[in-house]
Amino acid sequence: MLSTSMIKLIDDHKMGLVASVDSNGSPNLSPKGTFVVLDSEFLMFSEIRSPNTLKNIQQNSEVEINFVDPFSRKGVRVKGITRIIEKSDEEFNQLFHYFEQWGHLAKLIRHIIIVKITRARTMCSPIYDLGADEGELIKTWAAKYRQIHNL
Repeated sequence: MLSTSMIKLIDDHKMGLVASVDSNGSPNLSPKGTFVVLDSEFLMFSEIRSPNTLKNIQQNSEVEINFVDPFSRKGVRVKGITRIIEKSDEEFNQLFHYFEQWGHLAKLIRHIIIVKITRARTMCSPIYDLGADEGELIKTWAAKYRQIHNL
């Protein structure tokens, strides 16, 4: 499902925007910054402070996740089926080591969410349709972010 270039983008930009749906059919979009690619068919992220996302996926396990490189204006769109792993489950202990890279934040993890990928596609800005150069876009947006953040 995930190509090598998709995996690289997700690994480089750990934050994904997770879309879930509540019991009324209303969408919920929540950023998650702890994504890990297990392999080309599975992703996972931790639940630290996301009671709405957790409640939504308990009721409807389908999600869409978008990962975007804000500099190149390219990304990956993933659809999948989630499975919640409770902190008390043995599987939680087996997978927790993937999240240790987040240091003290990892101690706050309450659940691990596994996503079985059902579809993955790349996406890019329409600016590429007009002949935009990726390197120039990266320079332009890097300069913009430096300006915004006074770097």
